[in-house]
Amino acid sequence: MTRLQWILLALIISEATAVVLGWYRDDRQQQLPVTRLNVLDPASMKEIRQREAAHRPENRTDWLDLAAIYRTFGLLPEALYCYEQAQQLGSLRPEHHFSWGICLSRFGKMEAAQEHLNRVIVNHHEWEADAWLQIGFNYLREENPEKAEFALRKAIQRPIAKFTLARLLARTDRPDEALVLLNELIERYPNGLRVHQLKSWVHDLNGETEQAEYHRERVLRAVGRLPLHDRSRREDDRWFQRIGNGRLYFDSIMAEQRGDLQQATELAALGLEAAWQEDRALRMVYLLLARDDLEQALLQLEKFIARVGESAESLTFLGEVLKESGKTTEAIQVWQRASGYRAGRFADTNMRIHEKLMMVYQETGETKKASRQQGLMRLEKARIMWNNDEVRNSLVDFDAAVKLIPDAEIAWFYLAETRRLLGDGSGARVAYQRCLQLRPQHGRAIRALARLEQ
Repeated sequence: MTRLQWILLALIISEATAVVLGWYRDDRQQQLPVTRLNVLDPASMKEIRQREAAHRPENRTDWLDLAAIYRTFGLLPEALYCYEQAQQLGSLRPEHHFSWGICLSRFGKMEAAQEHLNRVIVNHHEWEADAWLQIGFNYLREENPEKAEFALRKAIQRPIAKFTLARLLARTDRPDEALVLLNELIERYPNGLRVHQLKSWVHDLNGETEQAEYHRERVLRAVGRLPLHDRSRREDDRWFQRIGNGRLYFDSIMAEQRGDLQQATELAALGLEAAWQEDRALRMVYLLLARDDLEQALLQLEKFIARVGESAESLTFLGEVLKESGKTTEAIQVWQRASGYRAGRFADTNMRIHEKLMMVYQETGETKKASRQQGLMRLEKARIMWNNDEVRNSLVDFDAAVKLIPDAEIAWFYLAETRRLLGDGSGARVAYQRCLQLRPQHGRAIRALARLEQ
């Protein structure tokens, strides 16, 4: 073979090798899947597209980050594909297997999910209890209570695991065991709404009507502080705060905390433009009021009311804009209208409405109207404390309320309930009777008075 032939043969071999290596590399380092992001808000879609454009197929971290983003936004097949590609580039850490297992669980592939969640367990990773918790949830979805119970007991240090296990025990005819767990939760979370709800049901199963009734009543004074979100949801929240509209909202809050109201407002506006949400639209109004931009605040409120209608919160802000604009009479009318709506159970909006009306009537010298609004304000303040199980603290304001607004049957009812819970049976009886004089068909007062008479 001549020298030229050797050179040609070497070139052919090198080119063939390059082609084979290229095929191998392309096989191992696949391109990203085609994703349909049109269901997401424009800001999120834009940022995810930017991440996809900057994606490096040979970089494992890029695959894992995209997997977490896809999982967070519900693109589960795409997320699973990314986890597979990341694994081809090297072994994964236990927390990555946890995220992969969560994704498979959501996709309904329970057996495959358990393989990855077991990787967390065998490594005794700090997320071990969270892996057991997800396994327990998966077995519950498969209607396998025995295996679910085993897994949940392994995760018993997590409050949601203990709560779920208590519910499982109650539904498998073991109410006494369920009550042991619920009592432990009550000690740690005495104001846990869902714990009291479940406890009342379990006592009913046991035929313990008095205890069941106590916890049913206790639900009315609970705020639901039992942490029910597992680690997977917290991981989702972390990514929501880094992408698109969620990032704009989070950055706006951070800017406000730094005192930079201009940047906070600009970011909030971008977020609303990307995806309009009721609570964030009201926060935008709050920021504009804080900057004394009354014209823009009014414009935003008009858009809000046209879109979702009036509410206690939106009308409260509208009254503030009108008051700051020198339109006191119109502000009073709006606040009076706002008082006809109820805000959230633990929100102080209704209290603030009556406080604003009280102050404006004091300014105009209308003392009787101011006194009535003061009574309503103290009633709302007391109700917030009562709902938070601050029964003894609420008594002072309920007492003051019935003196200032003696025709308000709701004030008399709550005063009666408060006195009853504090052991003042005779005082409760008087207040219930006064409530029924004002409203003879008040069902709860009728039942409560009948219990006192027994």
